[in-house]
Amino acid sequence: MSEATRVSRPLLVAAEAVSDRLRAALEGVEGVEAVRIGAGLEVTYDAARVDYPTLMAAAEAAGAAAARGWLARLRRAWYGYLDGNLRANARAKAGPCCSNPTEILAQRRRR
Repeated sequence: MSEATRVSRPLLVAAEAVSDRLRAALEGVEGVEAVRIGAGLEVTYDAARVDYPTLMAAAEAAGAAAARGWLARLRRAWYGYLDGNLRANARAKAGPCCSNPTEILAQRRRR
């Protein structure tokens, strides 16, 4: 697991859904490194291999209900967006440097 794509995020599920069964289901997802149960549920995973919506789908398949409310929905969407950006940057051929856009220049010359 690359340190650049390793993230720890709280899994936004209802408090009564946090259980050892949910923990075991999440640990079975490829790319998940650790699941900690404390005040909530925190998952450490490789964002290049798995994203937040996939983890939420695995949690819901294990019987956990997603946390309700507009703030929880906003945070889930934000985590999904961040994971998508991490995955895109990890798969990019060149680094995320805007001062040397070699791929953009190469595409312009082809046209």
